[in-house]
Amino acid sequence: MLKKDLKSCHPVCITFDGDGMRKTVHGIVTTVPYESFSHLLLCRGIYVVGLEGETTRYQSLPKDCFTQGDPEAFPDFFREKTGLSLVSI
Repeated sequence: MLKKDLKSCHPVCITFDGDGMRKTVHGIVTTVPYESFSHLLLCRGIYVVGLEGETTRYQSLPKDCFTQGDPEAFPDFFREKTGLSLVSI
């Protein structure tokens, strides 16, 4: 689980479970299945996942904002769910 206040000051909760990523903002839940992810990047201590669609969207996941699980184990979990490997930039 990840909790972070974004620049817009909206509280955000992101969780990863058996079905995919769930992002909750002001009680509105968006679910993204694992098949929709295109890549996982690591840049300056921030994971960035790419989401495929009509346009590629990105979701940042700062390591220091994880409230559950081990941030260092996230790439292995993500690879298990998506088949995608971490790319450090």
